Amino acid sequence: MLGVFDSGLGGRHALAVLRTCLPTADIVFLADTAHAPYGTKAQPVLCELVREDIRRLRAAGADEILCACCTASCVLPYLSPDERSRVYPILTPTAKAAARRTQCHRYVLLATEATVREGAFVRALTKEDSTAHVLCRAAQPLVTLAEQARTDMSDAGVYDALMPHIEAVRWARADTLVLGCTHFASFTAALSAYLPDVHVISSAEEGARAFVASLPSKQRDGHGYTVYL
Repeated sequence: MLGVFDSGLGGRHALAVLRTCLPTADIVFLADTAHAPYGTKAQPVLCELVREDIRRLRAAGADEILCACCTASCVLPYLSPDERSRVYPILTPTAKAAARRTQCHRYVLLATEATVREGAFVRALTKEDSTAHVLCRAAQPLVTLAEQARTDMSDAGVYDALMPHIEAVRWARADTLVLGCTHFASFTAALSAYLPDVHVISSAEEGARAFVASLPSKQRDGHGYTVYL
């Protein structure tokens, strides 16, 4: 059985990609809404939350686990090798996808406060692209809007929240916008409409597709069950 976890809605974007790619796989999904959002938490608290998420998924029978949360992925290296064994972070595949698409090596990273603070995403990007120029922007309010299903630019609150980031992409002359929070996949359409010449990279989609590619064949087929914890 496969496992997926996040602090909330963001993991559902990754789950949808998994279901498209693996319609018959058995998946157990955990959204830790009791402790959401993760993006405002301190590193020691995050480590404990991620440990517990992994423990719960393994107790439910998950063998391979997708960490469908960029903030959680940032702190996985602080866990022991046993704790993070067969747990797949989404930072590296997202960084690889961004590096493949850029032409000018200028990126804007939208992420939670904790993800920006940890710096792991920037390290992943610069590892894939040694000439990368990365402008990091904490966009924590977007998590709340996504959870409220408010994603349309006709909503004044959404417009006011997104436009400073859109202007930052233009100011930075970036050709690649990395959505460094799986919640932000909810805003892909709106961002693409205002930034038609910019590659919008969804960590939810890139992480899920890379996870699928990494799976052994025996994990790809089952009864198509989805269990929600």
